[in-house]
Amino acid sequence: MLVLDIYSSLSLIWRYSYCLVFQGATSFIILFIASISFMHADKGSIVDPTWTFYSITSRAWELAIGVAAAFYFRSGLSIHRNKYLSNVLGLLGISMIVYGMLYITKQTPFPGRYALLPTIGAFLIIVFSNAHNVSGKLLSLKPVVFVGLISYSAYLWHQPMMAIARHKYVVEPPVHIMVSICIATIFVAWLSWKYVEAPFRSKNGFTKSQIFKMSGAGSALFILISLIGFNSSFLNRFDGNPKYDDVANRLRGNFGLSKQCEKQFYHSRECLTADHPEILLWGDSYAMQVAGLITSSKPDVRMIQATISQCAPILGASDTKSIYGAKECIEANDKVMSMMRNTPSIKYVVIASPFERLADGGSIVLRNGEVIKDGSAKYTELFKNTIAQVKAAGKTPVIVAPPVKNRSNDIGYCLMKSELVGADLDGCNFSLDAMPGVQRKVYRTLGEMSKKAKVLWITNMTCDEGSCRASQDGTLFYRDKGHLSYEGSDYLGKKYNFYKQIVN
Repeated sequence: MLVLDIYSSLSLIWRYSYCLVFQGATSFIILFIASISFMHADKGSIVDPTWTFYSITSRAWELAIGVAAAFYFRSGLSIHRNKYLSNVLGLLGISMIVYGMLYITKQTPFPGRYALLPTIGAFLIIVFSNAHNVSGKLLSLKPVVFVGLISYSAYLWHQPMMAIARHKYVVEPPVHIMVSICIATIFVAWLSWKYVEAPFRSKNGFTKSQIFKMSGAGSALFILISLIGFNSSFLNRFDGNPKYDDVANRLRGNFGLSKQCEKQFYHSRECLTADHPEILLWGDSYAMQVAGLITSSKPDVRMIQATISQCAPILGASDTKSIYGAKECIEANDKVMSMMRNTPSIKYVVIASPFERLADGGSIVLRNGEVIKDGSAKYTELFKNTIAQVKAAGKTPVIVAPPVKNRSNDIGYCLMKSELVGADLDGCNFSLDAMPGVQRKVYRTLGEMSKKAKVLWITNMTCDEGSCRASQDGTLFYRDKGHLSYEGSDYLGKKYNFYKQIVN
């Protein structure tokens, strides 16, 4: 993590230098806390991104930037009055936010150094934009002001409106429906701004006493509704519903041999079917589902399952967004490789994952802490190296390509909803052409890898002549967008003798 440490140290020096301008113990304490928070966020966005995203300790530095703006105006400095600087820095602030919108993706480590784009951008706008410079005039344009006025109402309205639409459709609502909802959201947001927000903000609308009384009454009402919903099934149509309970159980998370095989496989006998395993099942949640394919086709199989969600079986790198943490993922894969080398009975290493990082251009973290934003080429190189190391250990690598997805719909949700409302399950079937573009590229890469190792295609079991089945004979294959259900794994493994495909 040397790169992160150098970057964080420079940030710390900058913040302490900033503190000297404003003097005083309060500013020093705030900036010291902000510095620690930033370093924690920057490292945590890679090591433990989920906890870091939601933790106040790793987001406090963002609030401190707003405090810095307040300190600036209290300091008596007049840098913002310089016409040239205010123009340049105000436009820079807008540019940073726009660039962040385009640059930051779901694969980008966040929050951390990349969060500096929107936060510093906002700071520059607050401090340097005014009615007389270019950035201030841009932000004063009527369409921009209008969006700003209704933005909070739109934020509150769009979620329930879209949720209701999705509830009415078994599959994802058509694009024209979602576009119509977006347009309707703008109109409803304007109504609530004009007749709810604006009157409350007006000095002549309500007195402070009236606002506090209405707020108190509203809060009490919502608390009462919450208590009723929490303590009874009145507000939950699924509570005590046998049909829902049955479908939810059928589509529960597929952990393979046992739930203990999620991260704890080193210490659990439940992840081992025999003392001298012949097969090592290695990968993430997409490997967990392969366990059923194997055990259903050979109940007495000798197998050990080594799996961690979002931790692909590739040595020396990890997805930056791994919920397990990139560093921990890399170390866990090293342990699996060591265990494989030290277990002579293992003949076959079954490797499974969605392998999306091979093709989507997402960020990866290397063993030394280096972050590569477009990591597909490096990831592919490391994947090939992993296969080579498995072969060098005298084992036979077997790659399992992930089940085909439908880019338009969550297949598992479609099956669940169809079961609940009595709709035809065949309505969840889809064309092979609906495969997402990224997965198509992954398949192409795995096809090339088949020259170096055996590749097994679940798609060959679920798709025929360009049409893909989501279920068959009442068996629900998928549990979500891409994972197989327990019953799906068992059905397909037994029907197509998956074990035989591995060893032959």
